[in-house]
Amino acid sequence: MKKRTIGVAGGIITMCLAAPAMGEGASPSDFITPEYLRNWGLKYTFAADAYARGFTGKGVKIGIADSAVQLSHPEFAGRVFWPTPQPAFPAAGYPDFPLHGTNVTGIAAAGRNGFGMMGVAYDASIANVVATSDAGYPAVDDWSEDLVEAGVSVMNGSFGPRAAPKESSEHYRKVDFEFYYAEDMLAKAGHVQRLAENDIVMVFSAGNNRIDQPEASILPDGFGTLPLVTKENSALGYTDDPTDALYRFYTTDADDQNPDTWEGNQVPESIVEQYDFSDLAGSLIAVTAVDINERTDEVTLTSFSNECGLAADWCIAAPGLAIYSAFPMNTYGDMNGTSQAAPFVAGSAAVLRQAFPYMTARQINEVLLTTATVVGQKDSTRKYGHGLVNIGQAVKGPAVFAHPSLIEGNDSIFPATFAVNTDGHDSVWSNNISGTGGFSKAGEGRLTLTGRNTYTGATTITGGVLRVDGSIAQSALTVASAATLEGTGTVGDVSITGTLAPGNSVGTLTVEGDLTLGDGATYVYEVDGDQNADRVVVRGTATIEDSAVFQLDAADGIVLDRTYSMIEAGTLTGTFENLHTNYTFIDLDFNNTGDTLGMVAERNAVSMAGFAQTNNQRAVARAIDAQGSEATPYRDVLLNDDSSVLPQRYQAWSGEVYSANQAALLSGGRLLGQMVNWRLNDSWLTDAQTGRQAQVGESADGTTFWAQAYGNRASFDSNADARKASADMSGILVGADRAVNPRLRVGAAFGTGDTTTEVVSSRANTSAYHLLAYATHEDDGLRLNGGVMQSWNEADVLRPIAVDDRGDARSTVDSRATRVFAELSIPAAEDAGVKLTPFARLDQAWLHTSGFSETGAEAALSGRSVDSEVGFGTLGARWMHEWQKDEDASVWQASVSAGWQHAWGDRAPETTLSFETGPDFTVKAAPIAQDSAVLELGIGARAGERSRFSLVYSTTHANQSHNQLLQAQLQWWY
Repeated sequence: MKKRTIGVAGGIITMCLAAPAMGEGASPSDFITPEYLRNWGLKYTFAADAYARGFTGKGVKIGIADSAVQLSHPEFAGRVFWPTPQPAFPAAGYPDFPLHGTNVTGIAAAGRNGFGMMGVAYDASIANVVATSDAGYPAVDDWSEDLVEAGVSVMNGSFGPRAAPKESSEHYRKVDFEFYYAEDMLAKAGHVQRLAENDIVMVFSAGNNRIDQPEASILPDGFGTLPLVTKENSALGYTDDPTDALYRFYTTDADDQNPDTWEGNQVPESIVEQYDFSDLAGSLIAVTAVDINERTDEVTLTSFSNECGLAADWCIAAPGLAIYSAFPMNTYGDMNGTSQAAPFVAGSAAVLRQAFPYMTARQINEVLLTTATVVGQKDSTRKYGHGLVNIGQAVKGPAVFAHPSLIEGNDSIFPATFAVNTDGHDSVWSNNISGTGGFSKAGEGRLTLTGRNTYTGATTITGGVLRVDGSIAQSALTVASAATLEGTGTVGDVSITGTLAPGNSVGTLTVEGDLTLGDGATYVYEVDGDQNADRVVVRGTATIEDSAVFQLDAADGIVLDRTYSMIEAGTLTGTFENLHTNYTFIDLDFNNTGDTLGMVAERNAVSMAGFAQTNNQRAVARAIDAQGSEATPYRDVLLNDDSSVLPQRYQAWSGEVYSANQAALLSGGRLLGQMVNWRLNDSWLTDAQTGRQAQVGESADGTTFWAQAYGNRASFDSNADARKASADMSGILVGADRAVNPRLRVGAAFGTGDTTTEVVSSRANTSAYHLLAYATHEDDGLRLNGGVMQSWNEADVLRPIAVDDRGDARSTVDSRATRVFAELSIPAAEDAGVKLTPFARLDQAWLHTSGFSETGAEAALSGRSVDSEVGFGTLGARWMHEWQKDEDASVWQASVSAGWQHAWGDRAPETTLSFETGPDFTVKAAPIAQDSAVLELGIGARAGERSRFSLVYSTTHANQSHNQLLQAQLQWWY
């Protein structure tokens, strides 16, 4: 019996509503919109409570086995995945389209889109399998196989046998049992068994036959009856008292609408007694339809709905009167029936499968059934089974373990142990779980219990983490070797061969019974940065077996010589004889006073500097060893249990990059003077003279503008003090010079550059600005070039510190450099266009580096300002060759320069550093080489009447350090 009306989408709501965030911070009220309220059943199934927890059916595939559905309806947009391609709707030539399937799909999964209405699982993906035929819309050959092929994890079946006979039949009379064609029920059993084997939640409507056959409708029809089909129940249809029968099976020679044809066509008892589908109990849910008084909230069974009756254990109720939902052709309307009640439960199952993706279909059914809102009326179990579906409660997890049968004298259909494999998923059960059963957990992932649970069955954890923040005080708990117990709640008797880690981080776990840390058990004991520590309070006896292991987790440090309380018990037996790890610099001692076990950490005699590999590492290690036990990085070193990692950690803490960057700037800056010196040598050349390397002669008269781009790669090899460092330098110089008189030329230049210095994983990126003044003087072939340069540097330094809780250390370091340079040269010989010129070059630099303080890391450093200076002297000679193919061709030059360079001064610059606490320490850079061989190769040519281009490669090579410079210069004059 169904009533239906049709509305148009445009007449409902056309503007989209703002969607609040789901999950943490969301409130159920955020979801109670006009769209939500149009499907009035959502309110009474507490759907908004589930949405506020972030569960909407997203990622779950729900299959609607029904009549053909208008899958193009706006309520399903973007979420239909089966069938593909979507069939045309309406079918060509059949405008009298079915309404039922679209309406049912909308209740289960219409979208939250700001118009029309909402379905329960509004984010679920949708499949439609045509299981009931209409003219022009034929059913598929095997609807359950299609559901399996589609990969659904929840299905809704709002179809079943008609009343036998219906009140409208000319042979109507009331009967007191359900009429079934045997072959039809066998087919139904086959479908259900196939779906059960594929772990699909099955939800079926209970039927709408109570007006037609009130006495026969005390059970769900069709699918809901299947688990009641047993040899004993079937035999009731063959007794002398026909009123005993629950159902009877007939051949197809009987007409279900004409009882006069039933006699003689009942299937023989010898065949029927072989039917037993009792194993399907718990694999499916039957749904009755209710109405709810909006003023009093009174729940009543609708006049048409079948009852739960003897199927109460797998039966539940849902709203089923005047349910407003999607209709074909993008319209809306309301319908009545258990067909409309079932999708409330199927949609709830989809939401629940998102919340608990690791649960089996039977477990989803169990949670849905046992979290239902009990309807407190007379004969409520007979009518409503477990009660009114409550998805808001179901997403909080199980509520009862081993729920007893609702039918007196029957065994529970639920197992004594609710066994889950969380399979890497983290999950929270927040209901107050009762019952005589227990549960077990396998697989990775954390399962958190927050309820005040009173179930009395055993709890067994074989994998992952069980976190108890509520109570399971009445359950005996076993934690196996691959599992961990943590939390701040209360447990009962506990036996552990796995890991005990009380708290959620630091916290106290209470044992309202006995605690046994057995063979292979590990107690992970955490101390936080405020020196709060874990604790286990045992009301009974705490037993620590000899093989139990203690593991300290004190990443934020530990105070030496302080007693930390670990276990407080009524009676304490044993202590820890085994440590998870042996510490390099501390010894652990345990104090057993009879009812309290405490731990003390004591500094041993091992020197921290003994594991350093360089003098810089030794310096920082000594500074760390002089800190207090709560300082950084002392606490990180103190708890070291792998001495092989100490050298690399000392290196990271050392700040060696600051000294290395000084060496890079002192060494690299001389190259700028050298490049200006090249320009000065060029400035004296005439067209008839040969020039220095790679330069073509120019007139000494007029003004010359020049630009020079360069790139340099330097390395400083490791020694006893420091690790190897590298420096990449690049930049550009632009300048201009002019003859003052025939013997003197002066000029100025400006430059910018970048230097990247690296030591292991630390890096300094330095940006620099340079101003230069220079001059050259020549008298009788003796040439003197010279200049002065001022540089301003800003270095951004990054020191990655892997063990630092805050992260990497960063700083900005300012410095300035003053440099003077000069070169004296005189031609020695010239033959056939080849010219030899000996030279002597001097470069002196003074670098002032400002003080700084790092940020971003607990082990941040402060550095003092420092002055350093380095000088370079070079003796060498240049060989140059110039040629021209013909008078109109370009003039080319090639050159080779070789020399010996000697360095003095602060070749290994030092930096004085300190942590927030503890003494200063000094680190040195890998040194600049004292003596090096210098080689230059160049080539150049005129680029026009008043310009030329050159390219030069220069290398400085020594055992200690190396430079490779490539420069390109463009000059033009007038």
